[in-house]
Amino acid sequence: MLVVSLCFIVAHAQGNSGQGNLKQSAQRPESTPISRDSKATECVPIQLAAPLPADILNQELKTIDDRVLKLADYSGKIIVVNLFATWCAPCRENLSDLIKLKADYKPREIEVIGVVTQENDPNIDYLRTFAQQQEINFSLVWDKGDFGESLVKAVNGRSLLPQTLVIDKGGRIRDHFQGFSSENTPTFLRKTVNQITKEEEPTKTSLSP
Repeated sequence: MLVVSLCFIVAHAQGNSGQGNLKQSAQRPESTPISRDSKATECVPIQLAAPLPADILNQELKTIDDRVLKLADYSGKIIVVNLFATWCAPCRENLSDLIKLKADYKPREIEVIGVVTQENDPNIDYLRTFAQQQEINFSLVWDKGDFGESLVKAVNGRSLLPQTLVIDKGGRIRDHFQGFSSENTPTFLRKTVNQITKEEEPTKTSLSP
């Protein structure tokens, strides 16, 4: 289950990282987003280069507008996957930056996908309204929970929100962000994306099973 709980600071070679736990309380507030430690919003990336398993790349995912997509559909693009919840305050900051990221790059270069679990946000009508109010310009997946959990396990991550994974054109995980810092995360994220855009295109079968 992916939810927010106590945030904390962890050491990293490039700096300190504050992250929110993905565990939510049994009684979630109906309107006010929660962050049990407003100070813990810093984060730095974990450098990775591991290929995602074929079953994750080819898993069919339902979006909030009743479409079905797979990560494999975006072969040849950089894919930025963000795990969040509507009631998570750091997640909302992260979403604002991802909206800008999506607008700053050409459509053929990058695809941003938001992932919300049905357990964290069980009301799809509220989720649709939230997406409109926030002017989200990328696909939102309403996950049963297994997809998000699989992504976290693939990077040996903790159950935290928000989390962002950067997947390159060949289906390899290139960066993994846990938590969000307005000072650090956008810079690190764009550095990775810019690096990947300069690399050669992979073969068309790279994201196929």
